[in-house]
Amino acid sequence: MSFHAFAALAAKQPLVSYQYEPPPLRPQDVEIEISHSAICHSDLHLIDNDWSSSVYPLVPGHEIVGTVAAVGSECRLTPGQRVGVGWQRSACLQCEFCRAGEENLCPRQEATCVGHMGGFAQRIRLDGRFAFALPASLDSAAAAPLLCGGVTVRMDWITYLLTLKPNGILCLVGAPPGVMQILAGPLLTGQRVICGSDIGSPRMIRETLSFAAEHGIGAQVETAPLEEVNAAIQRVRANQVRYRMVLTR
Repeated sequence: MSFHAFAALAAKQPLVSYQYEPPPLRPQDVEIEISHSAICHSDLHLIDNDWSSSVYPLVPGHEIVGTVAAVGSECRLTPGQRVGVGWQRSACLQCEFCRAGEENLCPRQEATCVGHMGGFAQRIRLDGRFAFALPASLDSAAAAPLLCGGVTVRMDWITYLLTLKPNGILCLVGAPPGVMQILAGPLLTGQRVICGSDIGSPRMIRETLSFAAEHGIGAQVETAPLEEVNAAIQRVRANQVRYRMVLTR
């Protein structure tokens, strides 16, 4: 069965209707019927090939919510279950990082929409161990951005650096433009540390979803039909969305 999606056929081009044949379901795989897919700024970078890593045709989308439609023979998910998918679609699950629960650091990890067809589509197939059951209390549209952007919230890193206590750690999860100028004094005198992280581990994603459900937290979103994806992307580019655009079916 062909999957219908919207794809960029070249860099900086509008998305067009696109059909593709998905790979066969492997034992651990899941097929998801997508109901919501948020537009992350990373999707725009991929469409425009800003990172020189895009392969066309490119189907963006990595903040995905949908319903399990089919599973492989060893997948623990069940048909009809509501799940979410973020940036990462697989890992080796054998290296030192995977064994430590840091699959996001796996050198063989695969991204949902880099070299694979992403979530601006009717369906998607991927490793079911990277699809996360959503708590019933979470709204699907508000939950979609939590799967990537919600786990890697941006911060005013200079202010945080100056307020760190001794031995404190500042973890950068955004990408400030240009060169970072670091104040060496506070680092030296307080044994403070700066590190970085781009995506969350499966454990962190589960914790985020659980915390959001427990405290009634969700992203503030606007929605648009998947068929209006190009207009929605233009609104994101123009910074007109308050505050996350979610495509719906």
